[in-house]
Amino acid sequence: MKKGEKAKLRAVFLVAAMTGLAALALISMIHASGLVDLTYKCPTAGDVIYRHSTHATEQRLLCKDCHIGIFQMKQGTSGMTNDTINTGEHCGKCHNGERCFSVKAEADCKRCHQPKS
Repeated sequence: MKKGEKAKLRAVFLVAAMTGLAALALISMIHASGLVDLTYKCPTAGDVIYRHSTHATEQRLLCKDCHIGIFQMKQGTSGMTNDTINTGEHCGKCHNGERCFSVKAEADCKRCHQPKS
């Protein structure tokens, strides 16, 4: 192998290694930050505490199952409202009575909404 070819090969290897390390760091960061509880304010029915652990660990969902197709990565940027949920967007995408309990079943409201204090 010529001297110039070795240098190119080293550079390719270095870029690949750095890319791999960056990807691992990003995955770790997303995983670590993604398993936090989020509180959505709902003055009419009581706040909803979204538990990533329930969805990611117990239901075995991956980040890509919800982000960024259903939800954005930053809380409050998805435009979620009761109307969008009830028409099958956001939480209503899965909580439709087929895949999971329905957002429209009044008896199930307390499964997400916390009692108002």
